[in-house]
Amino acid sequence: MRDSPFPQRSTIILVLIFAILVGALFMLGRLLWDSPGDNLAEQLHEQSSYPPMAEALPMDTESYEQAAALALRHAESYGTFTPGLSEAEYRENIRSAARLADVPEGVALVPAEEAYQLLSEQRLTTRGTAQVTGIDYLGATSIELRVEITAVAEEDGAVPLDLGSHALLMAQEDDEWVVAGTGWESDTTVGH
Repeated sequence: MRDSPFPQRSTIILVLIFAILVGALFMLGRLLWDSPGDNLAEQLHEQSSYPPMAEALPMDTESYEQAAALALRHAESYGTFTPGLSEAEYRENIRSAARLADVPEGVALVPAEEAYQLLSEQRLTTRGTAQVTGIDYLGATSIELRVEITAVAEEDGAVPLDLGSHALLMAQEDDEWVVAGTGWESDTTVGH
């Protein structure tokens, strides 16, 4: 039995730990109670000195969608082919698929020559499909999109032909989106 009127050291330590835990729970409960309905992201934004992501980007969603739709229409034209089509006719189909930028010597259709060779060797009627796979550059009035292009044969059983990944530079010209450059991956060539 103990003769001392004071509690043992282990009892004091346990009481202190319990008091600290109770105090921490009380503070946490008070923090949560003081800000009902506010989520952590809103609280962090109010305390930060930077705008939300959507406000920080130089282009709005509507402009991006317009540029992407035009880029896809242009890209799909690379995969659209009919046997017997001359290279000049093929290029004209690409040029007429989407408005091109008004630059000296016109916009170079960098992937056109190789795509034409691949498609003419297949001797199949194809339609182009395209998918935006990334954004390589984003400005207020221009955007460079990475696009995968495929030629899908209209005949059953034919294997789709991968025409590769291309970079399309889209720019605003007279408040409209235009194709300003084409290239392989990020090797966009503006003009020619």
